[in-house]
Amino acid sequence: MRNWAENQIEIVLIRHGQTPSNKFRKFLGSTDEPLSEEGVELIKKKVEKKAYPVVDYIFASPMKRCLETKELIYPGQDFEIIDDLRETDFGEYECMSHDELKDKAPYIAWMESGGEIAFPGGESRSDFGKRVLAGFDEALDMLSQKMEKDKVGDKKLKVAFAVHGGIIMALLASYYGGEYYDYLLQNGEGYELTLSKEGDKIKFKNPKKIGVL
Repeated sequence: MRNWAENQIEIVLIRHGQTPSNKFRKFLGSTDEPLSEEGVELIKKKVEKKAYPVVDYIFASPMKRCLETKELIYPGQDFEIIDDLRETDFGEYECMSHDELKDKAPYIAWMESGGEIAFPGGESRSDFGKRVLAGFDEALDMLSQKMEKDKVGDKKLKVAFAVHGGIIMALLASYYGGEYYDYLLQNGEGYELTLSKEGDKIKFKNPKKIGVL
């Protein structure tokens, strides 16, 4: 049962650190690629600069790049994996770059759709969005159970999500407003915001960027 009060919970959404494919601006979704050495060092630098808040609970994508990022930022802290918070399945475009794809008719059609149609052999924006919201809902149910078990009462909590850029974009577009691409982030960046309920509907309030040096 979700029993949090208004302004009781702050959500911290963090995009994972840089991987080799990220560096070369390739579509990276279902491939379980770890962080690059450069990506690890940048996250460490951000941690040294106290770019991320202390949190009470953590949820993460099951992908290595997110789990490694979580451990760099919150070493040894307990967390829960939410499988549906994986990145988009890019299908045939996986680990390919815009330059490699720009002359291919299916890719041109995808670009002309504003990224809405399904990737060949992959997910559509709509299907991805539904999966992300289901995963976030699962995390909130789990959070409510943890809050009840820990008897947190009215204590103000911070809850981190070590996830992917697409997850953060989908959540903010759904729960705060605007367009999906309004929320593009660099690796290791994210948002801190307040979780609110209006009736039975989840809302995000007052998002501010974090992880920016």
